[in-house]
Amino acid sequence: MFAEAVITAGAFATIFMGFGPKWMRRLVGYHVPFNVVLHGAVLWLFFGTAGYALIQAEAAAIMLTASLYLYRKLFGYERLIGLRWTRFSGVLTK
Repeated sequence: MFAEAVITAGAFATIFMGFGPKWMRRLVGYHVPFNVVLHGAVLWLFFGTAGYALIQAEAAAIMLTASLYLYRKLFGYERLIGLRWTRFSGVLTK
């Protein structure tokens, strides 16, 4: 199951590799709503299937969440404050 979860998380990661750095910072800037939507979509999509598939998909979503959190800490994030995007630096971008 762990191998399938790693492969699925890698597939999700390749989708996010198509985003530019600016859009990745904006996505991880709003990590809580994104995580709620991500895990809710996984549960809704795999509801009623075998428990093994649900566990594998949820493990992949947890790995994706952890990688986005690491991206946020290392490279920073952007939040919309008023009408402007404000950038907050990460450990590697100070």
